[in-house]
Amino acid sequence: MRLRRRRRLNKGGLLAADWLAKVAQLEAAGQSSDDYRVPKGLQLRDEIGRSWRIAQACFRDLDAGRASGANSSALTERFVHGLLRDALGFTSLTAAEPRVFGERIYPVPFFALGDRVPVVVAAGGAGLDTPLPEFGDGRRRRSAFGLLQEFLNASDGSFWGIASDGLALRLARDNASLTRPAWVEVDLGRIFGEALYPDFAALWLLVHESRFGRPGDPPGACPLEVWREAGREAGTVARGKLRVGFKEALEIL
Repeated sequence: MRLRRRRRLNKGGLLAADWLAKVAQLEAAGQSSDDYRVPKGLQLRDEIGRSWRIAQACFRDLDAGRASGANSSALTERFVHGLLRDALGFTSLTAAEPRVFGERIYPVPFFALGDRVPVVVAAGGAGLDTPLPEFGDGRRRRSAFGLLQEFLNASDGSFWGIASDGLALRLARDNASLTRPAWVEVDLGRIFGEALYPDFAALWLLVHESRFGRPGDPPGACPLEVWREAGREAGTVARGKLRVGFKEALEIL
């Protein structure tokens, strides 16, 4: 799977590379067909294959719309909504009014699982880090990713969220440091443009709505959070072994 990521070992760190590989290889916890809400009578690979065909059709519509000069914002919003709802299992995705915490406004356009998962969509090709007026708070502009990260940091009930401009999709987590963000980014343009099915399968396994938990459960109980903690613990053990080895080497010298 072609992923661009920033890995941090602080509180805001995301999934480590070895855990991303475990997820892609179905070696992480909570990855049965039932865990992914696969309908009875179907196997996990069947559901991913069906979702792949749906996602390809959504992206073809996006490409055709871009070629015809259709409204970029509406086109991208329709694509991301279709990709999440019809291919990645986000049946709870709904439009939302801006949220207000204190005196700050957060114009997040979509949420899934109630208020659990914020979804921010930028116009196609605008990029996720470009400040735009529609994501601002009345005093300054924000980028799509900036809005997502600030909302996650301000909300007690949202740990994970998604930002996309149609060509890239970024999975982000609540993170105290705005200057050192933690995220996983997926190149959608390349996946669909080059028909990279294995990459899509890994994306599906990582970002399916079931990975964000259920509305009645604590945010920390979702599979994404469980995987993150397992990766952090594995990293701590690995670093501990490295320190022991380094100490022994110094004693030998």
